[in-house]
Amino acid sequence: MESNGYICQRPQDSERPPAPTLIPATLSKPVKLGGVTYRVVEKRLDWTGALHLCESVNGTLAKVKDPYQQAYLTLLINSLRRPAWISLYNYGGRSFTWLGEEDVTYSNWKDGEPNQMAGCGHMTTTGQWTMSPCDDKLDAAICQISGRGLVWSEDTEMSYTNWEAHDVAFSVLSPKSCFWIQSNSGLWKPGSCRNRTHGVICKQPRMDSDHLPTLIVVMVTGLVLVVLIVGVIYLYRRRTVGSRGSYEGARYSRTNSSLTEQTEKNILVSDMELNEQSE
Repeated sequence: MESNGYICQRPQDSERPPAPTLIPATLSKPVKLGGVTYRVVEKRLDWTGALHLCESVNGTLAKVKDPYQQAYLTLLINSLRRPAWISLYNYGGRSFTWLGEEDVTYSNWKDGEPNQMAGCGHMTTTGQWTMSPCDDKLDAAICQISGRGLVWSEDTEMSYTNWEAHDVAFSVLSPKSCFWIQSNSGLWKPGSCRNRTHGVICKQPRMDSDHLPTLIVVMVTGLVLVVLIVGVIYLYRRRTVGSRGSYEGARYSRTNSSLTEQTEKNILVSDMELNEQSE
């Protein structure tokens, strides 16, 4: 019994509409393949220049994460009919990575590749990968467009905007563009990050509500300790003052007692002298 599989074919249903073409006739516009938006830029550039060009259209050089993306990009490169840069590179490290130091978990190297430990990757017209010196120039690059648009510094998407102009061409802005709020209107506006005349608005994280009971316990404990310390000091001082008062009172009593006895003795002596004189 044979263990090989087989492929079946059946006649096409004439009533079904034709399937849409995956690859458009022109590659000048973004193409969405497999949930990822790509854009082919046809310009003779080295790898770094191609990266900057992709960044100028709100993207980066394309990454290939799995066989499905590879299949889509193979269709794309077949239509392009010329090799194109992708984001694969190695500047002398132990292994090749994608931009952002992301590990290569899937590969489609051409036979004999990679044949050098430093260089930048491009895709051949058959969809296979090969390495070239990063300063070599190719006539095209495949950009992977970010669909998220602008995000805040903590990488959260914008749920509210207040732009001065609603037709800002964000796709042509540099990824390092800065934005500011106009003081007279409160509207947002893009501009250069090198402008040193503007102020800044800072923020700090809100205190977590889960930490509030702990903070209250710490504050109450500290307050109780302060009250106890003040009470001990007060009692100690009061006891010291009381002891001194008793000693002074006793000394005063003894002094008064001595004076009284001496006075009585003097009176007795005077009486005795008077009696003697009268006799």
